[in-house]
Amino acid sequence: MSNEIAKVTSEKRTMNKIQSKRNKVSTILGISLVATLLPAASLADSKVVSISNQVSGNSLQVFTARRDGTLVPNATIPTGGIGTGGGLGSQGAVSYDNNSNLIAAVNAGDGTVSVFSTRWNQIRFLTRFSSMGSRPVSVAIRDNVIFVLNQGTSSSPSGIQGFRINGTVATPISGSSSGLSATYTNPAQISFSPNGKHLVVTEKATNKIGIFEVNRSGQIGSSQFSNSNGATPFGFAFSNSGYLFVTEAFGGASGASAVSAYGRVNGLNLQSISASVPTTQTAACWAATSPDDKYVFAANAGSGTISTYDISRHGFLTLAGNSTPIQGSTPVDLAISKNGRSLYLLGAGLRGIVTFKVDKDGLLSRIDTDSVLQGSAGVAFIGEE
Repeated sequence: MSNEIAKVTSEKRTMNKIQSKRNKVSTILGISLVATLLPAASLADSKVVSISNQVSGNSLQVFTARRDGTLVPNATIPTGGIGTGGGLGSQGAVSYDNNSNLIAAVNAGDGTVSVFSTRWNQIRFLTRFSSMGSRPVSVAIRDNVIFVLNQGTSSSPSGIQGFRINGTVATPISGSSSGLSATYTNPAQISFSPNGKHLVVTEKATNKIGIFEVNRSGQIGSSQFSNSNGATPFGFAFSNSGYLFVTEAFGGASGASAVSAYGRVNGLNLQSISASVPTTQTAACWAATSPDDKYVFAANAGSGTISTYDISRHGFLTLAGNSTPIQGSTPVDLAISKNGRSLYLLGAGLRGIVTFKVDKDGLLSRIDTDSVLQGSAGVAFIGEE
């Protein structure tokens, strides 16, 4: 494997030398940043994006989302980095921020992050920079600040690092680096709270949820790690009002997974509202909330299903039902459209993105499947419909 990666790296260096004649190159703290205009994808319509995560070269896979929620392949834009070929074990490998018009995507194979702009009605590559850690698996964006979750390895610690994006330059933010609750925690996701004052991280190996204070400049303040209600806290999603919903895979035990609801994240303490409400399915790992704050959806990797939960006015959860199993799907991430009418499931087993129509009761019906490359990771929705 090391010879294969070395070969790919050598080929990429040759390609970069050729491309550098046409590209603008900036350097910050020894990090090479490259901006290019080729290729690009039109943003005339809403889009769904995923990363190919290929060892031979990672790319942003772009699909146009029609008004009925179905997808049409649109473009493939190289990230300039290298993937792992599959199995990131995370949520948020690709993320989008409407305020800054930025998309961030991890290159877990070479320890870098790529950033794309959605300005001027196009998705176009801006820059790639070191994550300053090992195996980046999840990214969080707010305005022009990007935080990267480095999963780490047995010989490299887990941690988070913040960067400020200014045009094609990514600058590490002083005071934005932190370890997690232990040297290696096998973390799954990082995300800003809705008010932007906190970062949340889930740790699968320690069964903990970390909360970090973060100021408007991207500097980290105090932090606290709390025990998860259930085992193997994985992906999570917020309601617009700030309630936190976390999936619990319970180590993949058959039929044992659950979702927990916690109070509004306004400080470092986690207040449990609904503790480990069962999905009755296996390996709940990814979560999405409806824009109207009525439902939480949890993708179950072991069962090939999606669980729908009703959210009460005060954040309590009730299981509404489970979708019909999608044979061989092996879900690996989840995203919902801005209008809440379409839910997108990235299925590793199907090598595709499955589109579901969300009815008025939050229940799902499958309407479309579109192919992605084997090993793809992360899925995000971009647009208004």
